Amino acid sequence: MLKYALAAALLLAAAGNGLAQQDPIEGASKRQRKPKPALPPPTEAELGVPVYPGARFDGDLSGGMSAEGQKIWIYFSDDAPGKVVAFYQQKTGKKADEWETEKYMISLKGNAPLPEHGVTVETLAGNPLFEGKGKTVITVSRMAKN
Repeated sequence: MLKYALAAALLLAAAGNGLAQQDPIEGASKRQRKPKPALPPPTEAELGVPVYPGARFDGDLSGGMSAEGQKIWIYFSDDAPGKVVAFYQQKTGKKADEWETEKYMISLKGNAPLPEHGVTVETLAGNPLFEGKGKTVITVSRMAKN
């Protein structure tokens, strides 16, 4: 699920980084998309959970994934997904649901698959889009407070 969302965000970010789309028949440039701005690293208060030790924040992907009313913060880690999940289960007191091998959701507020506030942890093994980013992607999502 997140794999497809991350792939779509990466494609949108590439399309929006000033790269014109070419019409395959006409060869004419279509309208250029403005890139979404990168997000600055969030505070732990904004996240509502601690940052995983040693995790690297990706502001460009986070900005590309976030939308009005919802923030999505993306981190990469060199640790295995199981270790990251154990950290968040211990810190939040919530149990992770595993929907596929090494793909987890911890719902902090609301219910999976789209909680109002949640942490997903996924393996990057076999994902060529994020080669060299680490072993695991950590995503914290939070709906805006009304």
